[in-house]
Amino acid sequence: MSLPDDTPAKKVTEWLCADVVPVACSIDPQAVARITDWLVSQVEEMEASGKPGWMPTAITLVNALLQSLKTSCQCSVDDLRELGEEVVQAKMSNNASLEPIHSLVRALRELEELNTKFKFHIPLYRLQKESKESLVFSMLSRVPSADLLPAALRSTVLPYIHSQRLAADEIFANYVEEKVRATLNLVKNVIFPLPEFVEELVEDVLTKIEHPLCDSLREQWTHKEASNIIWKSGFNPDDLKTPQHVLDCAKFIAYDQTISHAQKVLAAFSASQYKDKILIFACQLKVEHAQLDDLAEFLRNMPKQTAIKCCQFVMTTAKHLSVEGYPAALAEVKLDLESRSRSRTKALIAFMLQ
Repeated sequence: MSLPDDTPAKKVTEWLCADVVPVACSIDPQAVARITDWLVSQVEEMEASGKPGWMPTAITLVNALLQSLKTSCQCSVDDLRELGEEVVQAKMSNNASLEPIHSLVRALRELEELNTKFKFHIPLYRLQKESKESLVFSMLSRVPSADLLPAALRSTVLPYIHSQRLAADEIFANYVEEKVRATLNLVKNVIFPLPEFVEELVEDVLTKIEHPLCDSLREQWTHKEASNIIWKSGFNPDDLKTPQHVLDCAKFIAYDQTISHAQKVLAAFSASQYKDKILIFACQLKVEHAQLDDLAEFLRNMPKQTAIKCCQFVMTTAKHLSVEGYPAALAEVKLDLESRSRSRTKALIAFMLQ
């Protein structure tokens, strides 16, 4: 049953309190439970309507019925003699079931305070599941960007914390830890391909939060990101059982995607001992595709000893390939290398590293 739209709420409340509640509580042991269910549905309808002033109206209705129920459920020794055992038992049973309505009144009053005093809006059903601390977490989570956080702290978060006599430092520490843990759990369970928002979230946490758990998050994210690269290349990360498997996969990724992706895979899957091999392989690809300018720049950006190894590989490769099909610049390098002595070769390597 819903409240008629054209009937003043005050009249309905008075009728319920005067005529319905006293009779119901004396004959039905489940009266309070039934009235509670009805009240909850009425409040939900009021909230869903979004009408201005629905909260004060709901508080008045629920509180009035609560007072009527408390009065109607009272009984004494005289009641046992005058009303009979069944009536007294019904009243006692109903009296023991009043707590949900007490809780509903408290929740409505808290909801009204959050809306009016702290300008924080939350559905009633959500509020009833929240603790004081988790409400602060919700307030913090709604701040869209870090630059707006100071204003939100001043206007909403800190005033609420102080009004509830909560420990601000402890709450903020718990919030940070919960956010990192939630991100860790997300990274652990997210499926491939990785959604873009996950990458943005992890980057945001790792760049803005300092917490011991961030080391674990960084490690898990490195592995997850590498697994995503592998997945995009058509491989199953679980099939990479040995370092050689990882290297073979990384070579394919260097060919199919980028060398930086291949390097991420080697690092994440504990195959960093092959980091020089993957760079040499990248040089081989550039030679095969006649990307001499790119190769020179690629070598200059390497660590010196690694670059020397790669240079030696390029020279060896050039000696065993015909000039035909190579760009003129690479052909000149090949011919020049064939005519130089070992010392001149070292000098050329040094020149390339300048």
